[in-house]
Amino acid sequence: MAVAGGFIVGNPDDDADSVRDVFRSARSLELDHAIMWCLTPYPGTEIRDDLLAEGLIANPDDYRQYNGFICNVRTRHLTQPQLVRLIASEGVKLYFHPRFALRKRAWGQNARSIVTYLQCSTEYLTRAYRNRLYASRHRM
Repeated sequence: MAVAGGFIVGNPDDDADSVRDVFRSARSLELDHAIMWCLTPYPGTEIRDDLLAEGLIANPDDYRQYNGFICNVRTRHLTQPQLVRLIASEGVKLYFHPRFALRKRAWGQNARSIVTYLQCSTEYLTRAYRNRLYASRHRM
């Protein structure tokens, strides 16, 4: 059994320090896998209306990019590109932290699973830095 945790960054009041704190918290927990999402202003939600009113949605129209991983918002303190780069750079510290990357409960004793995880994480973070969609190939 694996333990996963989900976290959302990109909230209206998030600044660089608060985003770093979320990633720091994820690293400190005994998780097998952490999933980091960027706040996504899905149509028909109250948060979308609030973000639109404040002008915090960077991509209001292309719903193909609304998946939780692509950053479609900015915050009161960070532009969309700043938020994207921060999420990707903090992701490197999280997903490549030895204690996290080598958890045997999640990835098994199989070295191939660990290599696949590291390859997928590299591709994910490379695409995340450019705010591009990534489809995972690894299996838990």
